[in-house]
Amino acid sequence: MTFEEVHPSDVTDAILRELHGIVCVLEQERLPDDPPPSFDMFQTGFCNAHPMMANRHWLIRSTGGVALGRIDYSTLRSEENQHLVQLRIGILPEHRGYGIAKRALPMLIDLARAENRTVIMARTYSTVPSGVAFMKCLGAEASLTEECVQVRIADIPAALLEKHMPHTPDGYKLHIWRNAYPECHINDAVMLHGLVNEVPRGSLDVSDITTTPEQQRDEEAAYALRGIKRWTFAVEHVVSGAFIGFSEVFQSAGKPHVLQQGITAIGKDHRGHGLGWWVKFTAIKTIKMEAPDVTVIRTENAVGNAGIAHINAVLGFKVTMEETIWQVSLGDLTKFVDERQSGGACSADV
Repeated sequence: MTFEEVHPSDVTDAILRELHGIVCVLEQERLPDDPPPSFDMFQTGFCNAHPMMANRHWLIRSTGGVALGRIDYSTLRSEENQHLVQLRIGILPEHRGYGIAKRALPMLIDLARAENRTVIMARTYSTVPSGVAFMKCLGAEASLTEECVQVRIADIPAALLEKHMPHTPDGYKLHIWRNAYPECHINDAVMLHGLVNEVPRGSLDVSDITTTPEQQRDEEAAYALRGIKRWTFAVEHVVSGAFIGFSEVFQSAGKPHVLQQGITAIGKDHRGHGLGWWVKFTAIKTIKMEAPDVTVIRTENAVGNAGIAHINAVLGFKVTMEETIWQVSLGDLTKFVDERQSGGACSADV
C-alpha cells in the first residue's frame, strides 16, 4: 500500500478524476439525497484552497495501484490555533475493515510532530457509522455534536411569514449585502465575524478566531471562483451605529437547490429583542424572490444552542443527521499506534 501525495499545483487530470470518483462515492454515502459534485466543481475546489487553510492531500493506493481512498490534512493560516490539525481520512466502503486508515497514522503523526501540532480533530457523520466507530477506537473525545437540519421552503407556513415579516424591532436597522461586503462596511463585517467566538463550541480545544479585511476579501474571491453566492443580513443598532448581529446564507452553483445557512449570531447585549427571528425571516423572504432555484434550506445547529434550535423548529426544520467533531491529543494518538504495533487490537476502520 502507498500514500501518494497529490499537489494541487501540478496534479494530473487522471489523478483528479480518481479523487473525484472517491469523493462522489463518499458524498453519496454522507448525503444520499444530494447529487454528486460535478468534476468541474470538484477540480475548482481542490485546486483553489480556502485562503484561511493550508492543505495537504494523499491518494491511497493498493500495491496493485488501485485507488482505495484519500487523506486531507489541514491547518489554519492564522496566528491562532497553531496547535490544531484537521484530519479527514476517507476509505471507499468496499475497502474498509482492513486497517487502511490506521496504517496512515504513523505518517500523519510524524508530520504533526514536525510542525509542533498537539491536537488532531476530525468530523464524523451519523450517516457513516464506520467513521464514528473509528474515532471511538482511537480513544478520541466527541467534543461537539451538531444536528444537521433542513426544511423545504414550500413547507414553511405562509401564515408564519406573514405574521412575523411586518415586525421591525425598535431601534435597529437591517442591511442586506450581496456577495462582496461594501467597502464602507468591511471593518463592520470583520467585527461581525468575531461573533462566531460566542457560538457554543463544546469542549473543543479551540481559541478565539480573528480575521482581517484582507482575509475577508480573499475569502470573497474564493467564493466567486467556486460559484458561491452569499447574502449577508447585518443588524445595525441605530443609536450607536454599531453592527451587533448578522446571518449569512450561501448558494453554490454545484447545488443550486440548496441554501446553506451559515452562522446566525446576535451580540449578547442585544439578545431578547427578536433579532434572530428578524434576520431569519428576512433571509427567507429575500431568497424566495432572488434565488428561485432554492427549494431546501440546510444548516447545522450545535446541540445545546437552544435559541437557534427553537427558531429552526418553529420554521419546520427536521434533523437529517448528526455531525460530530472529535479531538485527540497527539500524545494519545501516538500511544494508540504504539500499542497497536505491539499487539493491541481494534477492529474499527474507515
